[in-house]
Order: sequence, then C-alpha cells, then structure tokens
Amino acid sequence: TIASFKPAIYLENDRTDHSAALIKLLHGLGYDVYWHFTSYFQPDNTFGTQVDLFPNLPPSINLLCQHPANMRVQIGELLPKAHDPDETWQSALARWQPG
Repeated sequence: TIASFKPAIYLENDRTDHSAALIKLLHGLGYDVYWHFTSYFQPDNTFGTQVDLFPNLPPSINLLCQHPANMRVQIGELLPKAHDPDETWQSALARWQPG
C-alpha cells in the first residue's frame, strides 16, 4: 500500500534504539523525513488548564514523511529534515528554530 500510493506518514519516533533503522527504512522507500516535536502541555488547551502537569518530560517526538511524488506542502521550511539517520532527536531539536 505504501509503495503503491505513497501516502503522507506521521509516526512516533521516540525509541532511540530503533530511530536510525526507521529513518533508513523511510528513506529507502523514497520519503523525505522531517522531525516534528510538540509539547505535551499546550496553554491554549480545550479545558483552559494553565498548569503544566508534564514539566520534566521531553517533547513528543514524531516524524512527518512525504514522498516527492505526492508532495503538497513544502515542509522543509517548517520542520527540521532528518538527513542523517544516525542523528538523535535531541540534536535535531537543538538545531530547529521554529517560527
């Protein structure tokens, strides 16, 4: 299905011991892979809660993947690209300058 339709893929990638293999697999399928980080606490949350219950947790670590054949949005200007499968999420987060 993935090879035939080349859908956008969004998946969690918080397992350091599997991260490089996962990124290599996606690159091997022809995908451009981008890191996506998001905090568990959002100040504009549905219930208006202003207390961060997760202050010491790292962000949620995910990958957003697009195949060039189905590219609809230029993600590279929004998220850091995973060029090197051996790069850690920590170093990708350190070089990411959102905004």
